[in-house]
Amino acid sequence: MFLKASLAATVAFATACVSPGDNAADHAGEIEQDLRSAALPQPGPGLPPGTVVVPLPDFDKQPTTLRIPNESGFLHAKQLGHGSEAIVIINGGPGLDSVFVTRLHQGMARRLPGRRIVSYDQRGMGGSSPTTAAQNTITGAVEDVEAIRRFLGVRKIHLVGQSFGGFVAGAYASTHPRNIASIAFIDPLPPLPADSPFTTQGFDAINAYYDGLLDAGILEEGSPDDPPAVAWNQIVGVYFADPLRVPIEITTPAADRNPVVGDAVDADYQSNGAALVANLDRVRIPVLVIGGGVSGFGPTFAQGAAEALKSSHPKVVIIQGAGHLPWIDKPAQTFGALASFFDDCARGH
Repeated sequence: MFLKASLAATVAFATACVSPGDNAADHAGEIEQDLRSAALPQPGPGLPPGTVVVPLPDFDKQPTTLRIPNESGFLHAKQLGHGSEAIVIINGGPGLDSVFVTRLHQGMARRLPGRRIVSYDQRGMGGSSPTTAAQNTITGAVEDVEAIRRFLGVRKIHLVGQSFGGFVAGAYASTHPRNIASIAFIDPLPPLPADSPFTTQGFDAINAYYDGLLDAGILEEGSPDDPPAVAWNQIVGVYFADPLRVPIEITTPAADRNPVVGDAVDADYQSNGAALVANLDRVRIPVLVIGGGVSGFGPTFAQGAAEALKSSHPKVVIIQGAGHLPWIDKPAQTFGALASFFDDCARGH
């Protein structure tokens, strides 16, 4: 399984770079010719012929690194954009860092100027400080959002919750209702008890999908200690509409998932998550629910999020042809829906 998964991931990456029917040698030749014929900046006075002038990056568009104090030490976060409003992206997992949502973060910053767009590595992950076993809790994940709000100095915060981050966003709204401005869910784990029908049906859909792949011999059972197998099993069909076009920044964190942190937070969610979302029916805020039309979780996760916040009359957008990460499969539709929603929030609609 190790070799098969590694080969599959390699083939997928290579296939994504060359369209079906392309001749690889011709394609490489075209790239070389393009490079030779490209108009490069000319060297200034005093520089020898042949000097290549490389423009500096646009530093105004580089993320600002934030170090945010929290219970376990600090959270490593990145901010794009400036403004009085702050939108915080909570990525999926648990046990994954924010590399997973890099393209989402960048795309939102482009489409939503005049706002601070922040993503962060959840506690114990990425550049955030290590955690003790007692700190790997779902309550801690929720309270980290409050730590971010205080650090950013905003009275109310806008949240984007993707997958597991959707539950965290909903739990934050339930436990800090006066501090939440709006929530945009993206194919979320619904902010409902773990044994709710919406939640269990979503996971049943995943299990049935994988069972079908195993029965057909497309996948084989992998060892939990086999990172490429873990990465491949997580992304095929569940995350993407087209498994042959998997961005490298997605496969890497999938393989690097921290099971110590992730499994502990998941177990605490199973046991104690229900109490954190008990007051959602009292919340009245703008809510957007984006679902992937071909997500491996099926439509029930999006429906569950809408049900959990039905008192807020959420807007539900199902993006056809998109999987669990719709900003990868259908970026125009995803960023269009997000921009429209947050622009409406700014206008008070």
